[in-house]
This record gives sequence, structure tokens and C-alpha cells, in this order.
Amino acid sequence: MLIQTHKPEAPLFTLLKTASYNALAEKLLIEREARGLPPSGQLLVLRVDARQEAQAERFLRELRRAVCARLPGETRCFGPLPSSMARRAGRFRWQLWCLSPTRRSSHQAARQLVAAASEQSKPRDLNWFIDVDPIDMQ
Repeated sequence: MLIQTHKPEAPLFTLLKTASYNALAEKLLIEREARGLPPSGQLLVLRVDARQEAQAERFLRELRRAVCARLPGETRCFGPLPSSMARRAGRFRWQLWCLSPTRRSSHQAARQLVAAASEQSKPRDLNWFIDVDPIDMQ
């Protein structure tokens, strides 16, 4: 296996080289549980792409301001954040993450985000979609 990184000194890479698979998996699962990340928590991502970066970021900032304080239970919002591949095919991509402790609170958050995003004014070329239980974080 070949891994390319800008941070070869990161503790994860040291662990990858020295620990067994079981030890690494156990450590990562404990860290994810402590942070409420899947599989112990629920994640949904609202993604936006637009021709102008400022429009994508502004849409998510306004959406967060309108909705995140009213989300259920211990649901937490992070962002707006640029996607890992922030520009693709001439479009800028941004995202808003929501972490929820339960599937029920995650689905309630998704409904509120979709309703608010649908009502919010947006530029014609801005697209948004929600990803519940995303497989990747691009």
C-alpha cells in the first residue's frame, strides 16, 4: 500500500506502521465514539456548489444561522467548510456538517435543514443537496 501525505509525522501514520489492524481499529473507534462520530453518532452533510465561492459560503452561513440553534437534542453544526476538493469543474463546493447522537435526531435535523434550504433565496446556479450517512467527505 502507498499512502501520500503532507504530514508523515502525524501520530496516525506512526500507528499505521507499527500497530496491528485490531489495535488501530480499536483506537480509532474509541476516538470516534468520544467525538460522537459514526458509527456511534449520526452524520449528515448539506453540500453546496456554485460558480462563485462567496455565494456558496454565504448560502450555508445564512442557513446555519437560521436553523442550527433550533436543531433537536444535542445535534451540533460545523461549518460552512470548504469541501476536500474545494473546486471541481469550475464550481466551488462547500458543506455544513451536522452531528447527532441518534438516528431520530439526525432525521429531524435533516427535515429542518431541507425545509430551510428550500425556503432560502439562492442564486440560480447554486445547487444544494443533503447527504445522510455520507460514505465519503468530499
